[in-house]
Amino acid sequence: MIKAKVVSITGSPLVDGWSGFISNQDQTLICSLAVKGENAKNIGHEISLEIKKSQPDSIGHLHNLLLDTLSKLRDQQAQLQLALLWLPESIDLKTNQSNSQLMVLAAYQGKIILKRENKMGKVIESDTGLKIIQGSIKNNDELILLTQQAAQIEQSLRHLLKSTTSHVDLRPKIQEKINLLIDSSLTSIGLVKLKTVEEKVMDIAPKEKVVTSSQSNNIEQTSKEQLLQTKERPKKIDINHERYSDQSTSIEQNINRAQEPQKIEEEEKKKKEKEIKIKISFKPIFLSIKEMLRKYIIKLASWIKKVYTSSKKKLKSREKKSNHSSLADNVPAGNNQSNPASSFTSSPSYLQIPQKFIKKALNIFSNRGVYLETKSSKKNLKRIYLIVLLIIFVVGSVLFIKKYIEAQQIQAQNAIQPALNLLDEAKNTMDHDIVLSRDKTAEAIEIMIAEQKELEHQRFTQRYFEKNLEEAREFYTEISGLIEVAQLDIFFDLREISSNFLISRAVINNQNLFLLDKEERQIINLEINSKQANKIHENDQEIRDMAASDDQLFLLSNGIHSLNVTQIESFPGLTELKNEGDSDRDALFINQYQGYLYVFNPSKRNIYRYIIREEGLSEPIGWLTNKQNIKFDQITSVAIDGRIWLSDNTGSIIKLERGEPIEFNISGLEESLGNSIRIYADATTSFLYVLDPQKSRVVILSDEGDFIKQITSPSLASVTEMIVNEQEEQIYAISGSIVYLVNLE
Repeated sequence: MIKAKVVSITGSPLVDGWSGFISNQDQTLICSLAVKGENAKNIGHEISLEIKKSQPDSIGHLHNLLLDTLSKLRDQQAQLQLALLWLPESIDLKTNQSNSQLMVLAAYQGKIILKRENKMGKVIESDTGLKIIQGSIKNNDELILLTQQAAQIEQSLRHLLKSTTSHVDLRPKIQEKINLLIDSSLTSIGLVKLKTVEEKVMDIAPKEKVVTSSQSNNIEQTSKEQLLQTKERPKKIDINHERYSDQSTSIEQNINRAQEPQKIEEEEKKKKEKEIKIKISFKPIFLSIKEMLRKYIIKLASWIKKVYTSSKKKLKSREKKSNHSSLADNVPAGNNQSNPASSFTSSPSYLQIPQKFIKKALNIFSNRGVYLETKSSKKNLKRIYLIVLLIIFVVGSVLFIKKYIEAQQIQAQNAIQPALNLLDEAKNTMDHDIVLSRDKTAEAIEIMIAEQKELEHQRFTQRYFEKNLEEAREFYTEISGLIEVAQLDIFFDLREISSNFLISRAVINNQNLFLLDKEERQIINLEINSKQANKIHENDQEIRDMAASDDQLFLLSNGIHSLNVTQIESFPGLTELKNEGDSDRDALFINQYQGYLYVFNPSKRNIYRYIIREEGLSEPIGWLTNKQNIKFDQITSVAIDGRIWLSDNTGSIIKLERGEPIEFNISGLEESLGNSIRIYADATTSFLYVLDPQKSRVVILSDEGDFIKQITSPSLASVTEMIVNEQEEQIYAISGSIVYLVNLE
């Protein structure tokens, strides 16, 4: 019998997402599943209990069970992701031994990967409809059951499965990968290892099974008929709602085959063992045909040589007789020395035989002709004709199959060509318009999938489609902009300078970072290249915010002050630019852009702009002319790159130009921004950078709201500030006393 060893890993549940793993008591029904929708956890537990209690006795029964489950979930407005393994069990009545060597796989928005004899490949995958296949089991087969969301870490799983043999050792490593996902609520992974275990089955008493002679004949006749049916290898069964009823009979026959008497089992063992094919290759077929032709040609040559040798012996014996009976035969002795082939062609009994063919066949081994007996020659010629006809038939069949395959491949190429053209366009536009490149790639993938379904009945085209689809999906993953970082590198730990220093605000000036601790009222200068850090200011006055220009550091305190950063080694004092007034008294943020200072004051519900002069600042001007839809008490950050950007604690971004808000919508971002986001942009940046600590990520957007890239890491959950250095393609992420380094590439 088949024994399954199972290891399961699931993600963290959410309100609308739940994942689980099912395995019945004897581990013949194993399933990874996930449910998305309201009250997902309760629905998931209910579905799990139903599947666990079910005892399917056929593929048809299993198929109906899954269809009922999907129907029930649709009624509850929930979605299902599922990957299932069923090991049907049967007992041979003669040997009382387990005869189950089959496995049945099912997937709905899921995937199953098989590892067999150091080879690994996908055996079933479903994005929309329900799919079921069956295949044989080999000892030590390993399967990975994945829900659709778990497929995000498929490559990592493949690598881990190749490098590690123990599933128990794999579990913590896979759990680490799952923890890095932004949302793992629908992630369910099952690692299954199948082993063949010998087990004796309880004897069946003879009285319970009495077979009459007529029943024995019927069984024997049935066995012969089913032996004829087993000549054809079982094909992959793709089941959907419309086509299942037409295939149910053949499925039942495949299952019943495992329950026939020992005679059928012994005959089937003589054949090649059925396998689930990971890849389809026609090279072995052509090689076998080539080898068969070679053997026939060798046999033909050997037979002609044998005929020639036999004829030569007979010729010699006739020559001896002709020397004694030349008068009776009325044939001159010299004629026996002539060319046997010419004598052969002149004989009236051989006029109806193709002489040129015989001459060529004989001349392969000698230039001399021989005398053959009329009876044996005709018999041998018939054999030659049969062999030649057989060779012509085999060669013709091979050429026909080759042409048939080529015709299907040409049809597939023509069908997929528009998608390939779109893919080329996407690659050409990737550098200057990544969003357009993604859209074209996604459209190309949709076309390929549609054409593949259109030509799914042509088996020789499927490998071509799969190859191009895999390449398109790899390219889309490459340009998708989704970057996962397990752990961020520490750029600098400020506890080496001051044990109590906690960074509240950070700005960049050329190659220097200025870090402010509001509580300690201290500023530290960190030189990026040398990583040298030193305190440059410490004061009793409160510092609410700061901004930097090329040579000045502007501080929002009791009024607005400046610090000359070109003279920081001599520890210069602060220069007061403006006394505290109504425009800055309750201000929270200060920003600098091209000779202007901007102060955000929520109590005055405005943004004030100052002109920076040598003698100080100009009078403030209220920059906002339209304050509609701006929630001043909820603003979390302000950034200026020629436009003014505001973020609030609801995850919204407001874009302002010429004192008025303009429409700004984010497109291409699959998961919406969380609360309490912070934004970064300045005169040196080309994009808008959004820190989303709630979802442990940094999102990069264009100024029109198009999604460019996303960097995720567990370390980003605690980050409160970030500084972007596009020239060096780096982000400095601030968390407490630590400055992390995030690479943009």
